[in-house]
Amino acid sequence: MMGSNPPRLRLLFLASGLLAACASDGGVDASTTSSGGVAETTGTAGTAESDASSGAPATDGTSEAVDSSGDSSDGTSTTGEPAGAGIPRLPEGNHLGMIIGFNPTLPPATATAVDAAWTEAIARGMDVGRVQISWAELEPSPGRIDVSPLVEELDALVADGLTPMVLIETLDSDSLELPPDLLDPDDPIRLAPGLAFDDATVTGRFAALLDVAVPVMTERGVFGVSVANEPGTLFERDTSGTDAVVGFLEAARSHIRTLDPELGVTMTMREVEVGTPFLASVLGASDFASMNFYCALPDLTVDATAGTVRLAAMMDATGDLDVVLQELGCPAGPDDGVSTLGATEALQAGFYADVGAALAVEPRLRAAFAFQLVDWSPEAIELLESSIQDAPQWFIDRFVESLATMGMRRYADGTPRPAWTAWLEAQDAL
Repeated sequence: MMGSNPPRLRLLFLASGLLAACASDGGVDASTTSSGGVAETTGTAGTAESDASSGAPATDGTSEAVDSSGDSSDGTSTTGEPAGAGIPRLPEGNHLGMIIGFNPTLPPATATAVDAAWTEAIARGMDVGRVQISWAELEPSPGRIDVSPLVEELDALVADGLTPMVLIETLDSDSLELPPDLLDPDDPIRLAPGLAFDDATVTGRFAALLDVAVPVMTERGVFGVSVANEPGTLFERDTSGTDAVVGFLEAARSHIRTLDPELGVTMTMREVEVGTPFLASVLGASDFASMNFYCALPDLTVDATAGTVRLAAMMDATGDLDVVLQELGCPAGPDDGVSTLGATEALQAGFYADVGAALAVEPRLRAAFAFQLVDWSPEAIELLESSIQDAPQWFIDRFVESLATMGMRRYADGTPRPAWTAWLEAQDAL
């Protein structure tokens, strides 16, 4: 059973949309990155030994030459949908999943409660799961592809009967998660001098990773892959470079189609970007829309109409595309004292109930992943809080409260909030 998401020290610093109001200075210079090309890999266990043109690994993560065209179909989806369009591998209907959290450890009582909640959710019909992993983690040194962490996480979901989605972090909110040799050594939130995201060096290296990772995903029934998380955060003050990011998505999508025409490809965007040209461009280059959707407004205060009015506007903005809510979250506010967010347990539960009601009737809203089951730990919050620079105290206070009460269950003891019941009832209605 999958008891928790694997810890990562960077702790997804704003893989959620919680820092949507805190734009980064300068943004990414998408016109620069280093040289390098596709390097050969070592042949150690759990790694692949291949280049972009010679073959792909066996799906256990070890090297084995196979036909790099991947799926043996002639480009026609076995589900009857056009090859490479939409998310044909996602089972019919609408689906709920959840992210447990990113705490390295949990108190014993909480860990027990989390395991029981995961089991209960599966028993009530939860049938989709999500893996989040970085390009840098899958390519720990230039050209050395190691998909064993991806295999481990996918196998855990499949063992629980869940159909997976994968996020491979390349751009992730206010950070880049590429192999270090592709980053500026003096400023790792920028690509190294001389290259853009859509340059052949970057797209070729990513294609070599995909040659290894896609067969792993195909064998385990992955229905969709997102190749970036909230890339717009890096361009809020300077939109130059967004065209190169869309070019990167187009190159990745084209290459994945040669490997598995039924694997849906996208980039995960934020609901707060509805109406922006960047969102429209990303959606135009995607098979489906992957969105992060929170009840909070840009100032982090809770909006009681998020699950109705804003959700409807987001669905309109996605046109005819199927939609997956990669992150769906809302803070509950403190058990004692006054919320700095205007958050309450009732508003949190209402948000999940509203989105659940939409899932039950909107055929394009195909899946949603609750973010998250359990609150962030005090240690994780302290680490993330220390990373915030040049933010007003009111923002820091609201940010901390958001993290501390984001779960459907409490960190201290794992006891449920009303949102947990709302989430289960939404699952029952699907």
